[in-house]
Amino acid sequence: MTRDYLYEMKTNFRMVMGSFSVSRTGISAFSLMVIWITLKITGSPIISGLADGLFSVPLLFSFIVGAFIDRSRHKKTIAITAVISRSAAVLLLMAAAVLHIYGLAVFFIYLSVIAVGFTSDVTNAVRAVWFKIFLKEEDYQRGSSVMNGIGSIAEVFGYLLSGVFLFIGIMAGVTALAVVFLIAAIPLFLIRHQEADPHSSSVADGLRGGLRFLAGDRFLQEGLFLTLVANMAVAMIGIAFTVMIQDVFQLPAIYLSFIFIAISAGIAAGSIPGARLKGRLDHIAMPLLLMVGIAFVSVTFIRSAYLLYIPVFVMGAMIGMINPPMFAVLNRHIPSDMMARIMGLFNTLALSMTFLSGAIGGVIIELSSDRSLFTIIGIVISACAVSILFLRAFRAETVRRNPLKNARVPLKESVNLK
Repeated sequence: MTRDYLYEMKTNFRMVMGSFSVSRTGISAFSLMVIWITLKITGSPIISGLADGLFSVPLLFSFIVGAFIDRSRHKKTIAITAVISRSAAVLLLMAAAVLHIYGLAVFFIYLSVIAVGFTSDVTNAVRAVWFKIFLKEEDYQRGSSVMNGIGSIAEVFGYLLSGVFLFIGIMAGVTALAVVFLIAAIPLFLIRHQEADPHSSSVADGLRGGLRFLAGDRFLQEGLFLTLVANMAVAMIGIAFTVMIQDVFQLPAIYLSFIFIAISAGIAAGSIPGARLKGRLDHIAMPLLLMVGIAFVSVTFIRSAYLLYIPVFVMGAMIGMINPPMFAVLNRHIPSDMMARIMGLFNTLALSMTFLSGAIGGVIIELSSDRSLFTIIGIVISACAVSILFLRAFRAETVRRNPLKNARVPLKESVNLK
């Protein structure tokens, strides 16, 4: 590898992170705006929770999308098209706002959520492949930390913008959100990378190859199990905090934004030490997951909206510390030509059980209260942490911060992320 090639890869990575940060800002704003608008129009936590959960429905097909992305030579074009299409999809919220027909309003909201979810699925698949291509193996954990940190900071802006956009009105706010998504396409135009020739196999062959690969890797199977359980629980927090802020504390939307800003700030803070964690993966993940579970349970006993931000920040910090080592180990297991498929398969199988989490959370709130929902979430995540004791392949994994640091690499070929 030449210095020019490594410099180009580093520049490409920065462009990917630039687009990712703006997209994450828009997605974060969109996710809160959808729940708030739906609850405002319908007054139903169940319908609002389902709107939140429908974002994950397109991810049920991530495996298929990933197989297509893996064998495509036009990843850049696909990513740009998806980002621009997402900008158009959010405008459907304007139609829902002006309609006075209940069923049609809900339909347009749900259609917007599914469209935005699908375009996010596509860009996630492309980004997963590019992450593997644009970084060297010794940079995976650090790169994951950078991505988590940037993404969390972007989420802070997104959650803050959601409150601002809702304050200025739905029509103006949705238009501004569409502009944000358009801006996310600009860095993608600046990526310079020659794609390899597409695989001669069909998409169906790619799907079968991905399934065989997963079936032969015990760690990926156990990682999928943990992802399934954790996602199913955490996916309920959108409707839980929305109902708590809007109905229980009766506060404006900006306070809901602050809740998710606190989570994102915690993730950003946690990703810094997360990049430096070393040792057995189970010794890292289990105590951090237990602390996340305890933080969720503690929300049950809080009676002041201002005190919510303490456990919420702790949740985010623990998640931020877990992500980099987990992602680094996953990247070591998955070859670059299967990255989109395997990560898509993770999304498909995990989210097949979680896309109704928002609606389930709404049902729990209707039958009991939002506070009992936080207790349930905390217990599930704590049980997930304890289950690591029984996952042999997961316990055998070790996080190595710089697995190739002893290899002899010419100085002119080395490159870091700074």
